[in-house]
Amino acid sequence: MSVMASVINIILTFIAGVILIRNGDRIGAWLVSDITEAGSPADAIQIQAIAFAILGLWFLVAGVRGGANVAFTILTKPKWDETRQFEYLWDQQKQALVGCVVDLAAGVILLFGRAAIARSVRTAWRVVRPPDTDEDRPDNPTT
Repeated sequence: MSVMASVINIILTFIAGVILIRNGDRIGAWLVSDITEAGSPADAIQIQAIAFAILGLWFLVAGVRGGANVAFTILTKPKWDETRQFEYLWDQQKQALVGCVVDLAAGVILLFGRAAIARSVRTAWRVVRPPDTDEDRPDNPTT
């Protein structure tokens, strides 16, 4: 990665941090919007859904930051180079391009599929766990 790409990476990380700090209350309210304030406390599925949403947001920020590096590479392509854009990008920033796409895809999946993922993890966990350690059983005296 060139010096200019590193500087852009630092600047975008700083901007993302400022945006998250300034809009933290709204972003936090949106991330926990699946949980009602009144009523019983949040269960494990709701808490896992929030964790997946936070992880998805982190991946989205990383993907946008990687996308800026990729865009910088395209914008600074020499005029004399007649290679097509994607070929030039693949040759120059293969790892950044793949990382950007994977980060963005993972972020979108985790952020918008968080409830389904949390339910799937719970179902998979019940299959893996022995029945005598299942805390969610109705006959469990600790619940």
